[in-house]
Amino acid sequence: MQCIELVTLSSVRTGTLWTALHAATFQEHGKVVHTLTLAGANIHIKDKGGITPIDFASISEAVWPHFSVKGAKKTSKDELLAKKIIRKIEKGESRRPESRIQSLSKRPGQKHAISSLSRSDCMPVLVAIVTKQAVSL
Repeated sequence: MQCIELVTLSSVRTGTLWTALHAATFQEHGKVVHTLTLAGANIHIKDKGGITPIDFASISEAVWPHFSVKGAKKTSKDELLAKKIIRKIEKGESRRPESRIQSLSKRPGQKHAISSLSRSDCMPVLVAIVTKQAVSL
């Protein structure tokens, strides 16, 4: 069963402090990321663990262009490792990530994998965005 929740650009999930942009970027929903950034969503906002939507976008070729056009710089591999967004692959371990973000695992010879995040870290399904002007999804 999925939760339905009305959110605004500044809404944060209690506990994780995830915004709609965190969730959309993590799940690689390009159209939603585009709509949120176009409407002025904060690409630099940090969640409880200090992770920004830019961090997730840095490992996703699917959504990175929406951040690049806003002047964002990709998070370094060392920072992504420190924030546990990616992790080093152990010898003999599968490179297939559990998350939908697969950009790193698609590259031949890659030695890093996407770290798993629990489903409780994700926001409920995004239903509507309330802004000062109408935004269509």
